[in-house]
Amino acid sequence: MLDRQTPTRLRWVVITAFSAAVAFGSVALADDEHDVVHDVQATEVGPTSAVVQWEPPTGRSPDTYRVQLQRGWSTTYMFAYENRIELTGLFPGQTYQIRIEVLFEPSTWSEPAEFTTMEVPAPATPTDIDATVEPGRVTLEWVPVEGAVDYVVRWTPHHTGVTVKEP
Repeated sequence: MLDRQTPTRLRWVVITAFSAAVAFGSVALADDEHDVVHDVQATEVGPTSAVVQWEPPTGRSPDTYRVQLQRGWSTTYMFAYENRIELTGLFPGQTYQIRIEVLFEPSTWSEPAEFTTMEVPAPATPTDIDATVEPGRVTLEWVPVEGAVDYVVRWTPHHTGVTVKEP
């Protein structure tokens, strides 16, 4: 039996079962809250980025952390050299789970923290589109969309298009 009386440097227990096949099982052991990163929080969450911060294990100031970022079945690992990391290249409107552990020292993963990136609203559609047709020419007019910088006008055949600055 392993209990709190077990020496503090014991971190992993591996159990091997032998039969027709060999099976392995393992579990990580932490002494207590001194080995675990805590208070993992995502701040400054945008559509494609977030800043994640955490508190180091009690009484320690590690210099390297391993970060696990998961979205659905996709998992990415990265390193952080302070108790925060800026994540970029995220997908809008997606939920992520993140866990942190101290690298190069006996430790266990933090409890997962979850955050959702901001949705990107669909752009408004121009209204009151009016077309004036003349031989070899079509003139389009519409009500401007507030905040629009450019408009893309496409026509057939061949899905040809052009970008215009104003209606």
